[in-house]
Amino acid sequence: MSFPADNNIFQKGTFEGFAVRGRARVDRDFRHAWENRSVSPGLGKHFAILDDPNLIDLSNGTRLPPSQILSSDLTAPASRDPLDTSDLDFIDLLSQKTRGIDGASLAVEGISLKPGEGIMTRWNFLVYDQRDDINDFAVAELIDEQSGQTVEQKLLVQSQGLKSPDGSIRWSSGWMPYSWKTSSSVRVTFRIVVSNGYTFNPLSGPDPLQRVQGRAFPSGLLVDGIWLI
Repeated sequence: MSFPADNNIFQKGTFEGFAVRGRARVDRDFRHAWENRSVSPGLGKHFAILDDPNLIDLSNGTRLPPSQILSSDLTAPASRDPLDTSDLDFIDLLSQKTRGIDGASLAVEGISLKPGEGIMTRWNFLVYDQRDDINDFAVAELIDEQSGQTVEQKLLVQSQGLKSPDGSIRWSSGWMPYSWKTSSSVRVTFRIVVSNGYTFNPLSGPDPLQRVQGRAFPSGLLVDGIWLI
């Protein structure tokens, strides 16, 4: 797969040139119910919506099963099962461990870069869960395709970080940039992931029930485009 220069801001209204896992779609706007407002793309007519939070059953916060998603309303990737993200974990803002549960990812493979060149994206994290033991998050990764090694894994945002000291809650991050440059010639895969997450004490280990409960009310991620810089 080569870099989708003719679709890098989803101008075709599709995921052509991108690798998608989990539920995702391309759209012209997004109605963020928790903030009672619509979000629009900034650089083109479309953006990607990863793990669309509107695809949930509000009675219990879980995702709608694929059989209940109307194919006429959504692009094909939206009906896929969520991506397993249990390989992602980190020490969170509460000095506990946050571990991924499931979510969605968007990737561009086969990006050839020379020294000083890099990649940039613009994202907006949409929080749908602010329970104390839940910590949804988004991560950007760059993987060297020759060695298979991860050359960058950047925690972009965690829902814990959107809680103010006075206890008030922000339900979105707003549009934020991410960029990375290489100091050597490299061929990489760029991947951005949004994930449900739950917190636990590393000494005592996770509570299995948290993982089940943490699947409810998945947070989403808007991606405005991916550019070479």
